[in-house]
Amino acid sequence: MASTATLLAIGLAEALANSGLLAGVLNMIMGPGSIGTDLVRSAGLGGVTFTDSPGIGPALDAEAALRGLQMQAENGRQGCRHGFPRRRP
Repeated sequence: MASTATLLAIGLAEALANSGLLAGVLNMIMGPGSIGTDLVRSAGLGGVTFTDSPGIGPALDAEAALRGLQMQAENGRQGCRHGFPRRRP
């Protein structure tokens, strides 16, 4: 299932890029949880969507909440945990 989800996400990103979506509006990054932590801590983000593991997700959620980032997350077992905008601090 996870490999299928990855292929679908890559296909969606390619389709959006080919449809004329402006560069930088959507960026797909794959890697270990440390990449997600670095991403959530970086400046210039308006929001983050990610698929995570139960061990990584809560830490990323806490980081995003501290920064007031819009966020949605899914850990493969529980569906979407968040899908709402947060107010910036």
